[in-house]
Amino acid sequence: MGGHHQRRAMKDGLDRVAIRRLAGNLSRAQAEFDVEGFVNSATKGLEELELKERVAKVARAMEPFLPEQPQEAIAAILSAVPNWDRGPEGDNLRGFASWPVFAFVETRGLKLGEYALRALGQLTHLFSAEFSVRPFVEKNTEVSMAVVDEWTSHKSEHVRRLASEGIRPRLPWASKLALFVEDPAPVIAILDKLVDDDSIYVRRSVANNLSDIASDHPALAIATCKRWLQTPTAHRRWIAKRATRNLIKTGHPGVWELHGFTDSPKVGVVDLRAAPERVTMDQKFSIHFEVQSRASVEQRLVVDYVVHHAKAAGKTSAKVFKLCELVLKAGQAVQLEKQHAFRTITTRRYYPGSHQIEVQINGERHARTQVDLVM
Repeated sequence: MGGHHQRRAMKDGLDRVAIRRLAGNLSRAQAEFDVEGFVNSATKGLEELELKERVAKVARAMEPFLPEQPQEAIAAILSAVPNWDRGPEGDNLRGFASWPVFAFVETRGLKLGEYALRALGQLTHLFSAEFSVRPFVEKNTEVSMAVVDEWTSHKSEHVRRLASEGIRPRLPWASKLALFVEDPAPVIAILDKLVDDDSIYVRRSVANNLSDIASDHPALAIATCKRWLQTPTAHRRWIAKRATRNLIKTGHPGVWELHGFTDSPKVGVVDLRAAPERVTMDQKFSIHFEVQSRASVEQRLVVDYVVHHAKAAGKTSAKVFKLCELVLKAGQAVQLEKQHAFRTITTRRYYPGSHQIEVQINGERHARTQVDLVM
């Protein structure tokens, strides 16, 4: 991928050039397609819009230029797919030009149900149709999940991935699928069929989907991983670790054995200190402490530290930061040190005052110290 493309904002993947390429593709769907009329409509006021707003606008602009009947319009789009111009090979944003097509099928085809959903399966290789699958699942869960189940054995890795990605309970950039947040059992039944997929593209989606489930049902996610690991493979171990990685940070009991770490380790944390004790924004300070084994056997540890950020009105907000993984021999003591700073970022507002710092080992909190932030 060229450096020029990497510096572009994602919304630039749906710019005037991309829309004209989409127009060319749609003109292959029907000879009378008004390329200039569509381009003018789709690009009017485009510059002010962000990516998802652009997707919706371009999808709406397609409507008057395609057959009025939804099924005919979708069939016309599908007829153009074999000769679809994907865009420049080196452009990592080229797929965004196809996103409005999925949005069109979703909005115009939702009443059609299964026909339109299957069309998304035929189109997904152009980019990825997971956002548009979700309304079908919500509207008619039984029929839609039967189609999703078929997708798990499709010859295309793009379609098999769609089977997982489209039904993620908490897919980023999308509204949550409340029915699967409540009861993820139908989702796990699909993941069971994809856990051994040959494609890393599919397996990564399986892991991310189970990670979504873990945020609401941690015990179920852990139990699913343990069930899969009754027949252990390298792929299954990778999925289990990735799916439960956030449970390591939150220190959920039951996750440690899954990752090969010691459950309820016998350790002590002494001489925890931060230096300097008063800092300003972006100024580095060191966190230093000693971890002591109080066991007669070797222990595998995940050592993190928790910063309780001071907030308004005396409240705090805790964030866990990874420090290291450690094999601690019987009776061994290890000195650890970590540099930290209160970095200026757009997603967090800092407040002056005392910020508490704790050491967390395999989910259990230990000693505490503090740093005063001066602003």
